[in-house]
Amino acid sequence: MGNRQFCIRGIKIRHIHFSQVCFTLLKTYLNERMCDSESLFCKNGGNKLDQPWLQFLFKKLSNDMGIKVSPHTLRRSASTHFRE
Repeated sequence: MGNRQFCIRGIKIRHIHFSQVCFTLLKTYLNERMCDSESLFCKNGGNKLDQPWLQFLFKKLSNDMGIKVSPHTLRRSASTHFRE
């Protein structure tokens, strides 16, 4: 497990633990993406993701799949999965 430091929302530095494989994949993604933003994920135009866009995306995904999907349910599912 690696330990890396990231600046979250430009304010706090957080220590995040992840595997070497995950680190390699992130590094590859950052080198190949078509965005110059400091943000990890960007919209197609290169702008950082914002709350209205994410709300639109989750609403669209929920409608397309016929189930409710939200950032909260994803966080909860992930934490439940990692505890197992």
